[in-house]
Amino acid sequence: MSAINSHIGDKSAIKSENGEKIGDNYNESAINYKEKICDYLSSQTEARTQDIALFIGLKQSRTKDYLAELVGEGKIISNGANRNRTYSIRK
Repeated sequence: MSAINSHIGDKSAIKSENGEKIGDNYNESAINYKEKICDYLSSQTEARTQDIALFIGLKQSRTKDYLAELVGEGKIISNGANRNRTYSIRK
């Protein structure tokens, strides 16, 4: 019985056909939102998190997560700090 209980809630034990863990936050919708952000920034000189969140239809907190991923991937640039932060597309 203890062997069964050790796997309850262990999402790492559940894998999809392509090897990704089921329940990962990174999925097709994440890719779509990140593409929308890049498209939006391509048409803007720079934009604030609030403007980007409004455009893609997400809360600012989730938008910040995607923006951080895009900065980490080198696709966009973060300018400024905290409330004055803006983002622009890397050229």
